[in-house]
Amino acid sequence: MKNFACAIFLFALIFFSETALFSCSPLRTAGGSEIGNPTSATVAGTVVYPGGGGYVAGADVRLRPKAFCKDTTQTALYKACASNANAMTDDKGRFVLDSVDTGNYSIEVNDGKSHAALIACSVESGDTVRTLPIDTARPTSQLSGTIMAAKNGDAVYVQIFGLDRVARADPVTGQFVVPDVPQGSYDLRILSSSPRYASFIENNVSVESGLGTSIGVVDLVSFGGWSHCRKLLLNTTATGAGITVNITQFPILVRLTYANFNFGEALADGADLRFTKSDGSFLPYEIEHWDGANNQAEVWFKADTIFGNDSTHYVNMYWGATAGSVTPLSNSAAVFDTANGFQGVWHLAEAGNTLATDATINGYNGTPFGMTAASSVSGVIGMAQKFDGSSSYIQMTGTAAGKLNFNENDFYSISAWVLADTLDFATDSSASRHDLTIVAKDNCQYSLKCFRTDFAFIQYKNAIGWESSISPAIVAIWKYVVGVCAGTRQYLYVDGICMADSVNFLETSSRARSMASDVTIGKTPPGTNNWSPYFFKGKIDEVRICNKALSADWIKLCYMNQRFDNKLIVGN
Repeated sequence: MKNFACAIFLFALIFFSETALFSCSPLRTAGGSEIGNPTSATVAGTVVYPGGGGYVAGADVRLRPKAFCKDTTQTALYKACASNANAMTDDKGRFVLDSVDTGNYSIEVNDGKSHAALIACSVESGDTVRTLPIDTARPTSQLSGTIMAAKNGDAVYVQIFGLDRVARADPVTGQFVVPDVPQGSYDLRILSSSPRYASFIENNVSVESGLGTSIGVVDLVSFGGWSHCRKLLLNTTATGAGITVNITQFPILVRLTYANFNFGEALADGADLRFTKSDGSFLPYEIEHWDGANNQAEVWFKADTIFGNDSTHYVNMYWGATAGSVTPLSNSAAVFDTANGFQGVWHLAEAGNTLATDATINGYNGTPFGMTAASSVSGVIGMAQKFDGSSSYIQMTGTAAGKLNFNENDFYSISAWVLADTLDFATDSSASRHDLTIVAKDNCQYSLKCFRTDFAFIQYKNAIGWESSISPAIVAIWKYVVGVCAGTRQYLYVDGICMADSVNFLETSSRARSMASDVTIGKTPPGTNNWSPYFFKGKIDEVRICNKALSADWIKLCYMNQRFDNKLIVGN
C-alpha cells in the first residue's frame, strides 16, 4: 500500500508540474473527454510556429491510422479504419489524445490559417503514455493532378493515406486539387465509382512546404477489368541503385509481402498479375513463387529500358481481376530471353528432391543428387538450396556440349548468390586443397568457387593451368558473386563491386583443356582427368550463365535490385 501511495504521489507531481507537458486545465481529447486512465495509450505532443513564432494554439488535431482513407461517401470505395481521434491544441500548442490502440498513425495539426504539421506516431504494445518530440507547423501546400478516367464523366476520387482528405476530380477536365496539405511524404489512392477502372496507388508523393505539388497525369483506362493498380517507381540515382547509364532488357525482381501487398485482393495463384509501361504497353513477367496464404511472392518482369540517374520513370503493376476472366501469363522464357544472353537460369526455388527448372527456353533442367525436400531453404530470393559438402549437387544433364560449352577467351558470365557455411573444408584427401564449388563445367574448363579462403572465378587454359581471379570470401553471410570472361580478360565481382579485374592467381599445369562434363551446381565434375569432386557446403540461390560479358553497371544493378533491401524499386 505504501509503494502504491508513493506511485500515485509521483504521478500527480509530474502531471501537475509547471514544466510538465500536460495542462492543469482539461484539454479537449478524442470524444471530448478529459484526461483519465487510458484503456491503451495516451499520445501527447506540442506544436510551435517556425522561427520562434510562438505556440500553435487552438489548432485542430486529427489522428488517423497510416492505412486510413477518408470516406468518399460511397461505401464500396471506403477503406474502414478504427482508432480515429480528434483533439485541439491549448494555448501552449499542446494536445492529448487518449485511448489510442497499438499501431502506426499520422497526426495532422492544422491551424486553419495555412500552417500545419504532419507527425508520424507509433504506439507499441505496453505503451501507456507516448510523448512526441516538439514539432513545427509550416506553410501548407496544394496537391494537384489530372485523372484521365474522370474525363468520361465517372466519379473519380483521390484519397491520401493517413490524412483526413478526399478530392473529386473534375468530370470534364479530370483535374483535382487538395488544398492545405502539410509538408510530408504521402501515398495516394485514386479510384473510380465505375468498375471499368482499376484503382491506382501512387507511392511516395513528396509535398514541400509552401510549394505546389503535381502528380501529373494518371490514366485509369488501361486494364479496365482489374480493380487495383500500383506505380512501381524505379530509382537509379545515388539514393537508389546508383546507376548512371541506361540498361536495356533487364529482369527486375519484385518482392511482395504483407507489408506492401494485400494478397486477398489478388487471385490465389497470382494469375491476374500484370505489368505495363507508363504508356500501357505490356511487359513480360514470371512468377517465381506465390504463397498467398503466407503473404509472400517473388516476381520478375522485364523492363525494356531502365534510365540511368533517374527517379521519375515507373511501371504499373495490376491485380484484382475476377476469377475465370483472365489467363495466367507468367512466362520465364520471355523474361530471361536467350536473345538477351541468358543461356541458363536456375532460381532453385523447387523442393530439393525435384528438378531444378531452367527459366530459359533452353530447358537445361537440373537433376538433384544426394538432396531431399529439406534441402530447400529460405534464400535471398524466395527459396534456395542447401548443399551438405559431401554428396549433394545438381547436374544439368546434356550440357557437356551446346550453349554452355564456352571456349577459351570466349565472352560469358556466371553469377550466383552464395552463403558458405565454412571455407576451411577439405573435400578430398589432400590437406592442401580446400575447394567449395558453386558452379562448374569440368575442373579443366571453367568454375565459380570458394577456393581456400577466397571467392574465385577460374578458367583453365590449355597446357598453361588454372587462371584465377580471386577476392577474400566470408562465411555465414549471403554474397552475390559474378565471374566474367571478356576474351583475354576476366573479372570477379562481389556484391556488385569489381574485386579483381585480371588474373591474380595462376596454378600451372601441362594438362589439356577438357570440355566433356555437364554443368553442375554444388560440385566440380571429375571430367576426363578424374579429379576429386569438390563439393560446396552452404546455400546457393539464383544461378545464371550468360553468353556475354556482363557490364559493371549491369552487375551492380542486379545486386542493388536483388539485395534484401531492394534499392531499385521505391518502397519494395
